Amino acid sequence: MNSSFIERDLNTIWHPYTQRGLEVPPLLITRAHGSHLFSHDGKAYIDAISSWWVALHGHSHPYITKKIQQQSEEMHHVIFAGCTHPPAIELAEKLLKLVPDSHKKIFFTDNGSSAVEASIKMALQFWQNSGQPKKNRFVSLNNGYHGDTLGAMSVSGKTVFNRPFHDLLFNTTQIPLPGDSLEEALTILEQELKKGVVAAFIYEPLLQGAAGMKLYSPAALDACLALCKAYDVITIADEVFTGFYKTGLCFASDHCATQPDIIVLSKALTAGSLPLAVLSVTDRLHDAFISDSRENMFLHGHTFTANPLACVTASASIDLMDRPEFQQQVSFIRSQHSRFVEKLSSCSEVEAVRTIGMLLAFEVKTDSEAGYTHSIRDTIYTFCLERGVFLRPLGNTIYVLPPAVITGTDLNRVFLVLEEFLDYYASLRR
Repeated sequence: MNSSFIERDLNTIWHPYTQRGLEVPPLLITRAHGSHLFSHDGKAYIDAISSWWVALHGHSHPYITKKIQQQSEEMHHVIFAGCTHPPAIELAEKLLKLVPDSHKKIFFTDNGSSAVEASIKMALQFWQNSGQPKKNRFVSLNNGYHGDTLGAMSVSGKTVFNRPFHDLLFNTTQIPLPGDSLEEALTILEQELKKGVVAAFIYEPLLQGAAGMKLYSPAALDACLALCKAYDVITIADEVFTGFYKTGLCFASDHCATQPDIIVLSKALTAGSLPLAVLSVTDRLHDAFISDSRENMFLHGHTFTANPLACVTASASIDLMDRPEFQQQVSFIRSQHSRFVEKLSSCSEVEAVRTIGMLLAFEVKTDSEAGYTHSIRDTIYTFCLERGVFLRPLGNTIYVLPPAVITGTDLNRVFLVLEEFLDYYASLRR
């Protein structure tokens, strides 16, 4: 079975973020349950990254599975322009209880990049509808990552992720990560805001994921947001990665005193079951699109917008988050991470050890310039995989972000394998 399916894969499939000229054939997964992935031969791997940060409650959770089965007997999909349905309404009501009180409406789409794209268009058209078309520029953070569509790449940092397309992207102003240089970040930000042309400031609150799990403080972000509010600029929190307890609270924005005008959510929104994304927005934003002219409406949508099956999975995930055992697990993971940080602090092969909420991250020291494309990634991946732990390092950045259902035994196994790798790596560098 293994060779047959792998050969068929290699003959037919182009995988994302994969260099066919360098990497080994893909891992053939035939089943996933809880915090484990199972290969064709029954070997179990601990999914220590929640399958790209989505499997919040683990894989194939019975409560979510049940909700999908029940909904599939009623309706799989219906057009969402001119129609509505109970799963979308119920999900919107649940989400509005989680987001800031000033947020009154939910806009549906189907993935993180598309949702960011929608937020960009929404901010631009808001100012056009409001009679201020000159407000058409964006400010974002250096090295930020907001997705792979052209608009999302334009507001991202100029990095390896979008290098082939730099000449096609619209211009934005990038400010330093506030945690690196707050004074410089505020100076550049205010210089741009004074021009009166900034439509919105978009940012990953507190934690830049794809950039290498870079952390910065709520106080630094609050200072930037306060400036934006003073100059009447829309603020967009891209919580596609950080949303749903990655940082310990429901949203990373919850750590801040100043709340955004738009929150973008996806990934763990459906706990890894089906594609879905949403934007929560204030009434001020929403109401600027209401008029007696159809030209002022938001002409943006996707075929599978508010898919009922996806909506019920998101509602089910929120139900699970409300259970006491979920909060207990978040606290447990956070405490286990803190204990492992103490061990790592004395390791000569690592640097920049950090943790927040359910995330633990650190850099492996290298003898050459580090970054996402560093070949040490392959060494880390293979070493851990051979020992039953599935990780996906960001170059020389190792991070652990497990499903909330992970047991202490499995999490300790992840840490043990990382210790074994660091011992092995130290021997290579001697």
